[in-house]
Amino acid sequence: RPARLEVLRRCQRAGRLPLHRPPARPHPSHGVLAGTDRRVGADPALAAAPAGGRRAGFADAGGPRRLRPAAQDRPQLPRRRARPGTRRGGTGGGGRRARPGGQGGDLRPRGLRPPDRGLIRRLEGRLGGAAVTEVAVVARAKINLHLAVGQRRDDGYHELSSVMQSVDLADTVVVRPASGVSNAISVAFARGPGFVGDLPAPPDLVERALEMYATEVEGAPRLAAEVTKSIPLASGLAGGSADAAAALLGADAAGGGQITRDHLEAMGRRLGSDVAFCLRGGTALAQGTGNLVTPMACPHRLWWVLGISDFPLGTTEVYKHFDEISPAPPGRPERPTQLARALVGGYPKVIAKALRNDLEPAAFDLAPGLSGRKHAMRAVGAIGAVLSGSGPTIAGLCRNEAHAEEVARRAEEAFARVEVVASAEVGVEVIG
Repeated sequence: RPARLEVLRRCQRAGRLPLHRPPARPHPSHGVLAGTDRRVGADPALAAAPAGGRRAGFADAGGPRRLRPAAQDRPQLPRRRARPGTRRGGTGGGGRRARPGGQGGDLRPRGLRPPDRGLIRRLEGRLGGAAVTEVAVVARAKINLHLAVGQRRDDGYHELSSVMQSVDLADTVVVRPASGVSNAISVAFARGPGFVGDLPAPPDLVERALEMYATEVEGAPRLAAEVTKSIPLASGLAGGSADAAAALLGADAAGGGQITRDHLEAMGRRLGSDVAFCLRGGTALAQGTGNLVTPMACPHRLWWVLGISDFPLGTTEVYKHFDEISPAPPGRPERPTQLARALVGGYPKVIAKALRNDLEPAAFDLAPGLSGRKHAMRAVGAIGAVLSGSGPTIAGLCRNEAHAEEVARRAEEAFARVEVVASAEVGVEVIG
């Protein structure tokens, strides 16, 4: 049937979401002349996509995937933080990051840089066939724009439909060959800008990731990792999963790039559903238990204020309480059709209305006052607010960078720490 909005022309069919389709296998005829970029009447929003990028199409979660092409723009790195001592918010050493470049404009298009850029860079970085011996990887946090929870399965997990997005709050993971007589795998943690509270205790996901890589990859060196934490623990931002994804990518880079991207992602799925997303990054629909990850079209930069509380919320605890207080959910959780269309068009008000997290009632029960903090985020000017993951972080959507800075300033009294972040197109990436 005809599309109701011109921007959705040829990009929507009943029951489908605007997801990235892997590029088709080349036809022999394409060896002579390049195939047409698109048919007559193509979506004007997609016509502005950068050369070499993939078109927004339709795909089902868990479909075939291939290595995405390298983008030509510079890698997106964590933004410079405010100088030490300029703490924002309540107790602890939290800091709202300085934003170079002034005001910034409204939500604006940008090229879709693929999440495999770090993989390509580190493969190109080998000199004379010698493997890199020390690798630094940035590990970005994620937020949930949509989290619909379905029935609990026999294995104890729930069926999910979740839209996740990488943001540029990040840890740094440095992977190097293990030293000492024992040559044992080891992981050390350090506090980065804004991090407060206890550091992770071993064994954690990073150590498990290094052990898995050493066990499954023939000839892989024994490795050590140093993690500088800025993403808070048990906050709904997948900090541990991002670190594990970075450890896998760094381990492969330190060994000279011995395995395929598909193999890395298979390891990530076994470590945890969020690890699989963090290896891909960008904006994606996660289904099943969260392990079936399909990239979604989001050609516009989104600006968020993260309201971070000074207490953790355990994922297991929140899901258990969800089962206790919720009526029997549907077998198949609702797909985020409205949100997917809004992300393609870059309509912030429509995106704000489509934000959803079924875990909010359970998290608000377990953490009195957290509901009030969500309302506070809206009261200080965010156009939409949602609990990220199992919480307690509240993500507030803003119109642009200048608006986000203003909202963050007003939100300082309600949270222990606030962070202004932008959406990112890469989850983990080799930076040195």
